[in-house]
Amino acid sequence: MYGGWYEVGFNLQHNVKRSILTLRNALHVVEGDSAPDSEKGNVLWKVQPMIDKVKDTCNKLERVPGFYSIDEQMIPFTGRCKLRQVVKTNRDLLGKNFVMTTSEGLMLDFAIYESAKTMFGESNLGLGPSVILSLAKSIPPGSCVYHDRYFTTVPLIEEMEKLNLLHRYNNAE
Repeated sequence: MYGGWYEVGFNLQHNVKRSILTLRNALHVVEGDSAPDSEKGNVLWKVQPMIDKVKDTCNKLERVPGFYSIDEQMIPFTGRCKLRQVVKTNRDLLGKNFVMTTSEGLMLDFAIYESAKTMFGESNLGLGPSVILSLAKSIPPGSCVYHDRYFTTVPLIEEMEKLNLLHRYNNAE
């Protein structure tokens, strides 16, 4: 009774998924299994060319005074990597990415979190404020930046006032 199109659609989805997984497993961005001398400290050296290309494309997008959001983004993945995070409420392995978006959800910039000692720009302010200031460099003056309490400190608010950026944070837990 439920045959026909349903079964064809299910088989098609299964075949597409298998094809995508085959392509993903065969994708190589760089040659070789050992990092070149110039990339010894970079954990992401195998995919760095792809990351740079996406980042360059994001940085070419127009920025106008308006509303922007900076927050963390959890990235589920499988495999072995030093960048994985364990979240007690989530059984999946996750990577962390800090993202700046427009009010429409368009990603304009991002920074991948590599370890606890990763600092972005001014390290004397701490991780949260340095992420906000690093990603907000390209935001035009007079814009409003939304973020959560994790990033908020008094020195961050003072720095954002110097940059003529309005500061709003989400108070929700």
